[in-house]
Amino acid sequence: MTNYLSYIWEYIIDFAEYILFFYLMNSKVEYKLNINKKLFITLSTAGLSAFLFILNNLNPSVIYTLLITFIVQFIICHFIYDTDFIKLFFWNIVYTLLTLFTDTLSINIPYIFFNITPKQLMFGGNLRYSITLTYIILFSFFIILICHINNSDIFLNIYEKIIFVSLSAIYIFMGEFVLTESIKLRPDNNALSNRLSNFCFIFLATYVIILIFIYQLGKSRNYNIKLKEEQQLYAIEKNNFQNIVEQTKELRFMKHDLSSHLTVITQMVREKKYDKLLEYLNEYNAKIEVSHQLISTGNIVIDSIVTFYIHKAHINNIKFEHMLHLPQALPLTDVEICSLLGNICSNALEACQKITQDNVPNYIQLIIKPYRESLIIHSENTCNNIFNIKNGNFLTTKKEHTEHGLGLNRINNIVENAGGFMKIETSRNIFKINIVLPLTINDDDCI
Repeated sequence: MTNYLSYIWEYIIDFAEYILFFYLMNSKVEYKLNINKKLFITLSTAGLSAFLFILNNLNPSVIYTLLITFIVQFIICHFIYDTDFIKLFFWNIVYTLLTLFTDTLSINIPYIFFNITPKQLMFGGNLRYSITLTYIILFSFFIILICHINNSDIFLNIYEKIIFVSLSAIYIFMGEFVLTESIKLRPDNNALSNRLSNFCFIFLATYVIILIFIYQLGKSRNYNIKLKEEQQLYAIEKNNFQNIVEQTKELRFMKHDLSSHLTVITQMVREKKYDKLLEYLNEYNAKIEVSHQLISTGNIVIDSIVTFYIHKAHINNIKFEHMLHLPQALPLTDVEICSLLGNICSNALEACQKITQDNVPNYIQLIIKPYRESLIIHSENTCNNIFNIKNGNFLTTKKEHTEHGLGLNRINNIVENAGGFMKIETSRNIFKINIVLPLTINDDDCI
């Protein structure tokens, strides 16, 4: 009966460990969208606990147990959480380090201060329940402490990732090895065992310092990358804003010129100089640039941006087709509209300018219209059929890879913040963006 209770207690401790494991992971990384969170976590906790329980009862080497459980944990986390390899690896390493550190602490304190023998603390020993309970309480404290530390993304290059993984393996396995050897030496050589225990604490403390340094390095690197992205986005949006300002100035000049032209035309009509009037009108029409083909939807931001890029497309001999039907209220602010359309049109124009094939028609198409309580934004343009796609994401084809598709990232962020979704389609020499944004409008505004 006692053995059965001991086995049940060991499984409860293993189960509690994995509850804390998923508590840590849930606070640091995001779930994948297409999974049942509660079901996966429950099954994974029960499964991992049973796996560790069986593994411990098979009495393999401690190093093998550590390695196998780490690999299984990492694989399961890969299916549950939506994050990159290094961040997933980092928090798995933190968890493993905490288990090792807590294990060292909870075992060596009784040895050093109370001269308790290893047999009393091992499975079946008379102090096993109290030492494992102490272990899980200490472990819970460390996990909760880590969970309340500010969560930040980290970025390491490939060489730093290799060094980090290698150091983690060396320190954790060496720490576990020293702990195991110190236990084996008791009670035959307490002096050497105590020295090994002290060394184990120093060894693990050193790794904690290195871990903090790596975390801060990755955090600072990630912050710098995001800061550079924001600066690039700011430059793009500043350019779009400047375009609006220029269009407004141009409208003022046109208004002034139009008043002068109407005065001349009126005078020619009064004097019945119809031949000169016709000649004057033909000359005037010949001087009108495409930028004077003003868009007028009632929204000055959309009007200015689309008008600007129609003018740009005309200069580059690119056909620009548009159909703009706006609802009474848009789901985006003026700044968001400026950034969204500015990035869409800028990317489309740049793609068309890169086309070198003579047989590819150069065009841009932009459609904005309400449909069934949603706002549809469709952009289509020709391109050179060169796409840089990684893990389903479209990256830049520019030589400066740090930009990695900032325009599309910005578009996607704006769409997600508005509660909509974006779909990108590609075919031979065609690039399409389809955006759906929810509207809260009257039925009369929708098709």
